[in-house]
Parts: sequence; structure tokens; C-alpha cells
Amino acid sequence: MRVLTPEERSLLVYLMRKGGLTHPSESWLDEVRVENLDSEGSRGGFVLLRQADRDFDQLISDVDFTDLDGVHVLASLFVDRNKIPYEVDIWETDDTPLLRLPMFPN
Repeated sequence: MRVLTPEERSLLVYLMRKGGLTHPSESWLDEVRVENLDSEGSRGGFVLLRQADRDFDQLISDVDFTDLDGVHVLASLFVDRNKIPYEVDIWETDDTPLLRLPMFPN
């Protein structure tokens, strides 16, 4: 378990706001602990270690951007049935690892 990086934090807040969720408090963000998703090839992202009903998931927002190597990347936020964020999936479309996650506007 680890804390969010500044880039992950900005991505999570951006996706939450885009998905219509309330802007999280700084204390909530400070308390969030994450685990990396299996990062084989192009898959990356993180799972939020908070109470969530993981038997149900719903994609509520996504954003695409270009990685440093010019490859298209898609980042998606999933929530449970109670609209609790629990996973951010990051996929680089050419099956190569993500080089750098950019900062997103809050």
C-alpha cells in the first residue's frame, strides 16, 4: 500500500469531477492508500483501498491523453454501486508501458 503520487491525485480528482462526484477533501485524498494494478505491458493504474462493493463496478468517467512517446492513453474511473471510487485503469494503446502520467487540472 502506498499514498497517491501527485500525478495520480490530480488524475483521480479530475476523473471524479468529470464523473459528477463531489470534489474530495484534502484529508480524504491524504488518507487514501492505493495498490498498483498489474502493470503487464500497457495496463497500469491503481486500486483505492477504501470500503467499496467490489462485486459491482461502473465506469463513470475517462480521459485520454498522449504519452511522452506519442502513444494514445486512456484512463478510466470505476465506482461501486454506492458511487465510491475504487479503481483507476490506465491503458496505453500500443501495449507499451506508460512513461509519464501528466498533471490534470483540478
